[in-house]
Amino acid sequence: MKDHEIVSLLKSNHPDGLKQLLKEYRPFFYYIITPILPNEQDREDCILEISTRIWEKIHLYDEEKGNFLSWLTSFTKNTALNYYKKNKKHGHWEELTETIPDKFPTPEDYIIKKERQEKLLQAINRLSHSDKLLFYRKYYYMQSTAQIALEYGTYVRAIEGKLYRIKKQLRKFLGGDFYE
Repeated sequence: MKDHEIVSLLKSNHPDGLKQLLKEYRPFFYYIITPILPNEQDREDCILEISTRIWEKIHLYDEEKGNFLSWLTSFTKNTALNYYKKNKKHGHWEELTETIPDKFPTPEDYIIKKERQEKLLQAINRLSHSDKLLFYRKYYYMQSTAQIALEYGTYVRAIEGKLYRIKKQLRKFLGGDFYE
């Protein structure tokens, strides 16, 4: 669903507006609030507060002043900081740290993983049919080298050598930046 459709639903107080907002942006909210709120329960409570406040304050969004994602980012960050300050006053908080907990992958992590998978698949598809088959048997189907050697009617060392050359060829196809 497009942002303008979500905004339209929210501004018309349609219940699906909030449902679609959370469907589209819940991971994004987590990404923003995780460094501010290290506790899982606090993050869940804060997301509830964010969605409630967006429902109440959507009339403040003006698309001529900026895009919806920018408005959401600012709104989410400010709500999380206010939530943190409010709860810190009541004495049930530890200090805010500089590091981001790695429990939740960031949107960038998902994109990078997908791009790497696509690049690896393209490299595998550049292999000859027999090399591709051997690679899949070993690393996708997790067959033992001994089993592959037995079925090919050759020695384990020969299969290991062939797999080494295949991996070397894949490294060449993928380039150095793939491993960083």
